[in-house]
Amino acid sequence: MWQFLPALLLAAVPQEPGGEEESKWSGSFDAGLTILSGNNDSITSTADVLAKYEDVGYRWIFEGNYAGVRQTDPTTGDAFSTGRLYRLAGEHHRFLDAEDNLYAYGKGSARSDEPNGLQIREDIGVGAGYTWRWDEDQGQFSLEAGPSYLRENNVGLLMDDSVNGRLAARLDWGFTESWKLLGRGEFFQSFDESDDRSFTGELSVRWNFQETWFLQGTAAVAWDNTPAPGFSSTDTRYVLAVGTTF
Repeated sequence: MWQFLPALLLAAVPQEPGGEEESKWSGSFDAGLTILSGNNDSITSTADVLAKYEDVGYRWIFEGNYAGVRQTDPTTGDAFSTGRLYRLAGEHHRFLDAEDNLYAYGKGSARSDEPNGLQIREDIGVGAGYTWRWDEDQGQFSLEAGPSYLRENNVGLLMDDSVNGRLAARLDWGFTESWKLLGRGEFFQSFDESDDRSFTGELSVRWNFQETWFLQGTAAVAWDNTPAPGFSSTDTRYVLAVGTTF
C-alpha cells in the first residue's frame, strides 16, 4: 500500500494554471552526510523533502524522509547497516473558519526501519486540528487529534492491525530573520491494548545563511512501547544538513 501513497495523493492535487500568479507550492529539501573514522568507522546519510500546496479553503502537505547509517566492524572490516529509515506521508486539510486556523484533516503515512526492528508501519486517519499564530505569522503551532487505523509489522512478528487514537503537534517559528525553530511529534495509542503505543518526534534549529539556503541541526527520536523481540524500544539520531527552500 505505502509505496503507492505519493502517486495517489499527487494525482488528487489540482494543477496550477499557467500565467504569472504566485506559486501555491512551497517547501524545502535538505541532505546531510557525516563520516566518522577511528575506533568505529561509520557513515550517516540523510535526505528530507517537504512540499505544501495551499489554496482557498484547503491545503496539501507531502513529506519524504530517508536516514541511513553504515558502520564498519574494526576487526573484520565488514560494513553493515545499523539504521535505514524510509518514511512517506501525505495530509489534506479543509479549513473550517475564516482565519484558516481550525481545520479537518485526512492523512496517511508509512515508515520502515528494518535494522532497528520495524519492517513496516502504515497508518490512515481523520480528525481535526487547530493552529495558533503569533509574530505576524512568523510563529505557528498546530495540534491535531483523531482516530487512525494502523498496520504494523515488527521484525520477527506477524502483521498486526488496530484502531488507534492519534495526537500530533507541529511547530514552525522564525524567531529572528535568520533563525527558525521547527518541531513535530506524533503519538499513537491503541484502543485494543493499553500497552500498544508509540511516539515519533523531531526538533530542528535552522539558520538561513542566504535567502533560500539554510544549515539545519536535528534531533529525532522514535519510541515503541512494544518493540520487536531483541530490539530497543527507543531509537535516536542527530543530523546536520544543508538545504534549500522553494
